Amino acid sequence: MEATLTSIQWKPAVHNGKAKPSTDDFANAQIDAYVQGRKDESDQVRKFVIAQIKTNTELAAKLAKQVLTFLRSKGFKPGETRLRIVELDRLDVLIEVPQKEFLSKKFLSVYALANKLEKENRTDVFNIAFSFLGNGGKVDATHLRSDGFTFTLKG
Repeated sequence: MEATLTSIQWKPAVHNGKAKPSTDDFANAQIDAYVQGRKDESDQVRKFVIAQIKTNTELAAKLAKQVLTFLRSKGFKPGETRLRIVELDRLDVLIEVPQKEFLSKKFLSVYALANKLEKENRTDVFNIAFSFLGNGGKVDATHLRSDGFTFTLKG
């Protein structure tokens, strides 16, 4: 069988020592090339996704630390800071604060900073949303994990 499925710029490769592949050799070579191409593509996509998640979570940590620094500078005492990866490009940060502080008018400046950071850092591959949880006691971490907040900020 002639290799009629390729342009005239290509000639059949030597298969099993024969200059002309058999029908089976030609079909098998095409299948092998397709399978290898899909595997290579899958590996590349996996590497890109892992790199993007690492980049995005590092940026989320940096921005969360800016919010925490601001909270402390205003006299607030933030608790745990949690992260939920909603999608590759969308992350949610939840910061616990004491209920009394959360309800004070002074806390509005924290929302202003959070909104500013969200808008300034929004790109095609990164979108962050800050939320604040006013707690009056112990927060049930199991419920937060159920909602997808599976990471806490170190330090």
